[in-house]
Amino acid sequence: MAWWQTFLKYKEDHPEVFKGLKSLKLFRREFGGISGSYVDMLEFDSMADLDRVTTLMQQDEQFSKIGHAFELLYDPAAYSCEIWSTVV
Repeated sequence: MAWWQTFLKYKEDHPEVFKGLKSLKLFRREFGGISGSYVDMLEFDSMADLDRVTTLMQQDEQFSKIGHAFELLYDPAAYSCEIWSTVV
């Protein structure tokens, strides 16, 4: 959870980077999948907003350190990235 707190502090200190991010939530799995693992959900209005935010994060030296720290924490075999669209 320390990494998540670092990320949230970065987000708070760099609002210009996250312009276009509608919501951000972290969930802990209780049943199904890998129980006890975490799932984060980011909501954007458009793919262009997602692209803008990820590009700005990748270009930021401070975020590069945060991203590297994340890479040391997650299990590559269990990591996935998905893009969903609203149906109803």
